Amino acid sequence: MADSVYRAKRPEVTESVAGSGRRTILVVEDDKVAAQFAELNLTRGGYRVEVAGEVAAAMDILATTRIDLVLSDLYLPDMDGYQFFRRMRRENRYRAIPFLVVSSDTRLTTRLVGLEMGVDDFVAKPYEMAELKARIDASIRRLDASRAASQERRYNLAGDYPNNMVLPHFLTTGPLDCTPLSQTQLRFRRWLGIDSGLW
Repeated sequence: MADSVYRAKRPEVTESVAGSGRRTILVVEDDKVAAQFAELNLTRGGYRVEVAGEVAAAMDILATTRIDLVLSDLYLPDMDGYQFFRRMRRENRYRAIPFLVVSSDTRLTTRLVGLEMGVDDFVAKPYEMAELKARIDASIRRLDASRAASQERRYNLAGDYPNNMVLPHFLTTGPLDCTPLSQTQLRFRRWLGIDSGLW
């Protein structure tokens, strides 16, 4: 059986990935040549790359490294790529990570199973690196947009209250002489809709 984790000599980076900082891609591929090819070209494209040859090793990397995208072969030694995808989606901390499947099995039924399951993209082997990189960039842009929208929703929900705001007694949990609320309490009360439209 192929080694679980492969490491190739790190090539010089020739271009940077759009956005802030270099992104880390986890390549899960049991074919050593294919793994090294992906690592070499993605690193040249400006990414940091982690490589695993099976799902068990990939899960170890996910647990210890911030991963921005997973690029997984469909057929792996310990489980297939779709099973790996379902396993990741069962854990909250991994649910938002884009997941791309690569495979030489390009039958329509095979592709539809993955897309209907929720994988972000399906890339046929052999692939052109320029196309793969474009698909990766698009997935990461969607992830960034989703994160930005989520942060904006949290900001709008929390509002911008001063820490020392004093509320009328009928909006406090304390005695009737007005009790200062903490920032957390204020945000929670706004989330409940208790204090909306009263000021």
